[in-house]
Amino acid sequence: MKVAELLSVLERFPTEAVVLFAADGGISRVGSVSIEFNHDGMPDEVILLPSDDID
Repeated sequence: MKVAELLSVLERFPTEAVVLFAADGGISRVGSVSIEFNHDGMPDEVILLPSDDID
């Protein structure tokens, strides 16, 4: 999924909703977002990082 596609999907949801993502260890809140700039024709990558919150 590309950033434009993700934004298009997210704008359909309530703005106060919490964003979660599923991983091997369960479900986590998104705590931050990072970007990996790539070279040699590879697309840049946006990385959703888990929150450190335990609640």
